[in-house]
This record gives sequence, structure tokens and C-alpha cells, in this order.
Amino acid sequence: MNGMTRIEFLLRLTISNPDVHTAIIGTLNPDHLKTNIAAVAAGPLPTELYTEISDRLAKFSQPK
Repeated sequence: MNGMTRIEFLLRLTISNPDVHTAIIGTLNPDHLKTNIAAVAAGPLPTELYTEISDRLAKFSQPK
């Protein structure tokens, strides 16, 4: 995951997807909120990584 935490990776994956317009993230922990804000502030995933993940996920979403 290129040195990212699982949370950072998943949040950045979410904001990388042009089909996702809203992500609802909740926490009661201020430290978790700061972590989430920092992850989103880092921006979308690099294009190559997003493409690789999208291609892998597409293999599992194909009808059989």
C-alpha cells in the first residue's frame, strides 16, 4: 500500500473514484478525525496505483 495505513489507503481510494460523490465517515475520537483529515488532504491515490486496484477489483465484479 505504498507505506500508507489501511485507513489512509481506503480513504484515498474512495476519493480517487470518480463515481463516488459522497463518503460518510464517523468517529467519536478526535485523533481518528485528525488522521482521516490528513489522509484526505493527501489527495487521491497516484493514477498508476488507482488503475491497478481498479483492475484487480474488476476481476471480482465480472458476472460469471
